[in-house]
Amino acid sequence: MKVLIVEDEIYSRQSLIKQVQGFDSDFEILEAANGKKALELFWSEKPELILSDIEMPFVSGLELLQQVASSKGNSKVVLISGYADFQYAQEALNAGAAGYLLKPVSDETLHDCLRKVLKQSDEEHKIAAGMKLLHYSDGLSKYICDGLSSGRLPDDYVHEKMFQRMMTPYRVIVCSFSTKKYPESVEFQSFLQQFLSKNIDLEYRFVMLSRHKWIILSKDYDTVIETFQKMNSYMDQHHWKYTLGVSKPQDSAECLFKAYAQAVTAAEYRLINSRVKLFDYAQVRERYPVKVVPFCKTEQLRHYLEQKNAAGAYSLIQEAFQKIGENEQASVSCYETILHMLAELIQKQGHQQGREMPYAEIALNLEGYDTLEEVLEAVRGVIDFACSELPGQQEPEDGGIVDKVLDYIHQNYNKDISLKELAENVFYMNHSYLSHLIREKTSKNYSSYLKEIRISHAKDLLGDPGLSITEVANLSGYNDASQFIQVFKKEMGMTPKKYRELLQKDQLDRSGEKY
Repeated sequence: MKVLIVEDEIYSRQSLIKQVQGFDSDFEILEAANGKKALELFWSEKPELILSDIEMPFVSGLELLQQVASSKGNSKVVLISGYADFQYAQEALNAGAAGYLLKPVSDETLHDCLRKVLKQSDEEHKIAAGMKLLHYSDGLSKYICDGLSSGRLPDDYVHEKMFQRMMTPYRVIVCSFSTKKYPESVEFQSFLQQFLSKNIDLEYRFVMLSRHKWIILSKDYDTVIETFQKMNSYMDQHHWKYTLGVSKPQDSAECLFKAYAQAVTAAEYRLINSRVKLFDYAQVRERYPVKVVPFCKTEQLRHYLEQKNAAGAYSLIQEAFQKIGENEQASVSCYETILHMLAELIQKQGHQQGREMPYAEIALNLEGYDTLEEVLEAVRGVIDFACSELPGQQEPEDGGIVDKVLDYIHQNYNKDISLKELAENVFYMNHSYLSHLIREKTSKNYSSYLKEIRISHAKDLLGDPGLSITEVANLSGYNDASQFIQVFKKEMGMTPKKYRELLQKDQLDRSGEKY
């Protein structure tokens, strides 16, 4: 077993390592001195067990637990704290911790905890191994389950013909349970057998793909949706947290995977409407026709990732999710597009910088989450991982940033660009902070500095008699000539026309003196 020990106090960490090795010297031990490093090791090493202090620098033990839980993997987390606070322990256990230990941790207490975790893991492995043996009362059920599990229908002529004769046309219904509240497999199997045998006169089959996902194939008939809405109300009586996704009718065994994908997609609409428990694929496609909500900040996101600015990158994805949510016709594919774009961008950057990032490690699948908040937490974890793994560039010193900003202003003074646009769309930083840097460097605020540069250039341009006052205004960054005249008069104590006259008189006087 691979065990990650997370403790910022070096002597406590070494003590925990020694205690774990005393339980089983064959354990592979990883160690981290803070939560950020622990997250990096979690994503790269996938330890089966994590022992973590709660009070940690950068990322707390509870935050680490949330990230691990959102990954939907098999890692167990045991939290350790010096606080004998029941509320603290309850929060940890409710968040999915496999255990909660108080400091100082004795050998006996730790070893009891490790035995419990190992036993739990063994039981889960046995359940996983036995899943394929469940409810295979006939060969057709096995044919269906083997196909869905492997992604390819078995080369079995007999059962293919049996499927075609007995089941078509059919629908696939996916029952997805929350990882936090789901029934025991035997309990739900019994429920399905009782309900389906009483309410469906035609052929049906059901299989369990995981502890949280069951598949029902039902021969299609006029009231199939009503039947499963009825099942929906019966399931509510058990207080299970679940979603039913129903495919369109299909007429051949080869369409099984298409139907399954439709049912899974339908069930994902729980992320948009948590009040509904049953989603019909045909209905949601009609109700939510928008497939893409444009994301216009790809370059800014790329910049944040290059600069290892995880907070900035996350804020852009969060903003994109919010924009999608504001569109009442947006489908779940809009969220999937954003997640796909993020994964591709991270992978491409990694490849360009010599760090291969396997797509499976950074791509997120909506199917495994109950809420958009859980999806965003997983996004945060992927971005943190990418920012820690990608070579990238470090953010330049503040002085270097402001020099680049001032240089940009000198080259683009004649364009209509606000401080907010300059900060967020050109230099990808907070506009208030940029304003502070400019004032610190120049003793002027942005507008005053920009105005000074524009007036300076306007004075030079007024020396060209071939340019009208309106043309000078436009070339100096003022679209309104009257506004330019007012600003110029306020700064110079005279109108642009008067200033030009004085320039011409001065030039004549100088030429006369020279003559």
